[in-house]
Amino acid sequence: MTVYRALDRLSDLGLIRRIESLNAFIALPPDVKGTIAFKICRRCGKTEIVELDQAALDALAGAGIEASDSYIEAYCDCSLC
Repeated sequence: MTVYRALDRLSDLGLIRRIESLNAFIALPPDVKGTIAFKICRRCGKTEIVELDQAALDALAGAGIEASDSYIEAYCDCSLC
């Protein structure tokens, strides 16, 4: 139970983020300030953090999606695979 409390606390502080589809957590770099998405390799599982620019945020808003309440996870093949 202590681990889950620690994970909740780190998440509340914005130091980690849960990747829902992998049921895993990833540490966030200290320089990440805006809304992010995750790019996940479907072959090796390598995960990259992608900061969304204003155009992407506008596209989400146009689709009726509140970016601050969303977790965006995109699957692709990484350059190593």
